[in-house]
Amino acid sequence: YDGAFAHSVYLFGGFYAAMRAEDYHNSALNLYLQQMYGGGLGRRVYADQHVSLELLADGLFVTEHFYGSTVATFGAARFGDRLGLRIGKMKGGPVIVSQGIGYIPAFGETKAWQVRGTSILDLPMTKAFSVSVNFADDYLENGPNGRKNYSSSAVGLNFALNP
Repeated sequence: YDGAFAHSVYLFGGFYAAMRAEDYHNSALNLYLQQMYGGGLGRRVYADQHVSLELLADGLFVTEHFYGSTVATFGAARFGDRLGLRIGKMKGGPVIVSQGIGYIPAFGETKAWQVRGTSILDLPMTKAFSVSVNFADDYLENGPNGRKNYSSSAVGLNFALNP
């Protein structure tokens, strides 16, 4: 499971300030719980009717608890992008392909770094319902005695409260 809370405040010229809190659990990576708190700046680099591109950089406080080992706590940074493509219409709504990649190196911990990537295809079924197909890949370098790479796929049903 994973969960995130984020709040962004748009400033000027496409820049925004963001705050984040994330929890991540992945038994396949021997990771009982990873928590990340922090914030940073992002910028919408390009946007038109069909394409949007954002770049972001965050400062993070990270705590990792692996099964059967001690807790690691360190500062880190995240550098990433978000790309969204509107590739057509279906049932009156946009068909959207989006992807995001984040590289998270730790400060002072050469073996503590992570890369996360996601790709999502969102297909509208009605004005309020859509189906999404998700693919995620996570590479975690500092996991003890476990897999370092994990990929997953999921299909989701989405409901918009105020379409």
